[in-house]
This record gives sequence, structure tokens and C-alpha cells, in this order.
Amino acid sequence: MTVAFDPRASDAAAAASRWERATGYALEGTYYRTFAMRDVSNYVAVLADGSVKAKGEFADQAADPKRSEIAGTGCGGGRSRGAPGA
Repeated sequence: MTVAFDPRASDAAAAASRWERATGYALEGTYYRTFAMRDVSNYVAVLADGSVKAKGEFADQAADPKRSEIAGTGCGGGRSRGAPGA
């Protein structure tokens, strides 16, 4: 599950804690600067430390800088697929 919230101003952290106590399971969290998702199998995320995680077609594009809209542009720089690159 992906949830956007400010942990300082949200009840989400308290709800997660209650769920962990009730189920005995532990949740883990990852903090993102940016998260763009086309569907469950295709996404790109910029993590809090600046590293990039991509899956599916986005990962394929990131692996090939000649066709990448992601590499070196901060997640595409607003260009759409097929648009002239940098």
C-alpha cells in the first residue's frame, strides 16, 4: 500500500501502530520525494536519499539513456514519450 501523508500531522502513523499491535505484524516504510505510477507493474520513484527505483517500462527506459526520459532529467522533465530529448 502506498499512502501520502505527513507523519507529523497525520493519524496514519497511529493507525499503523494499532494495526501492528493487533496483528503482531510489523510494517516497514519507505519515504519518497516523488512517486509516479502508471499501474502496479510500471512505476518510478525518487527516494528520500535521491536514489531512483523504477519497475517495468520505466526501468527499461532508465537502463537505456538514449531512449530514457528519466535518466538525467529528474523523472522526465515534463516531456512526454517520443518528444525530442535533451
